[in-house]
Amino acid sequence: MVLTQLAIIIILVIILVEINFTLSYYLVHLELVFMISSVTAVGVMTLLSYKFITWLRLNKSRITFAYLLASLSLSINAIIGIIYVSDQFSYVSDVIQPKPYGEVIMHSHSSSLADFYTISSGVTS
Repeated sequence: MVLTQLAIIIILVIILVEINFTLSYYLVHLELVFMISSVTAVGVMTLLSYKFITWLRLNKSRITFAYLLASLSLSINAIIGIIYVSDQFSYVSDVIQPKPYGEVIMHSHSSSLADFYTISSGVTS
C-alpha cells in the first residue's frame, strides 16, 4: 500500500514539474496514476468482499450480506470505471496542452460505456 501511494505521489510530482516547465504533460503519466489507484482499489475491495463471504459463512447476518453487496458493487463499479476511462484516454492526444479559457471538455464520443458507468455509479451510491 505504501509503495503504491509513493508511486502515485512521484508520478503526480512528475506531472506538476512537466506542467511547470513545458505547460503540458504526457497522458501516460495520468494513465499510470489512474490505473495504479484503480487497480489497488479493485484489489482491496475484492479482498474485503472475500472477507465478508467468509464471515457470511460463519454467521448468516443480513448486515454482513449488505456489506458484501456494497463492497462487490464498489469493486464492479471500479472495474467499469477502468474500462470507461481507458476508452476515453484512447481519444485524447498523447501530450495534453492548455485549453483556451472557456473551452468545455466533453466526452470524446458518444459511448454506451458512459451510460453503463453512470448507471453503475448510481447503483453504488
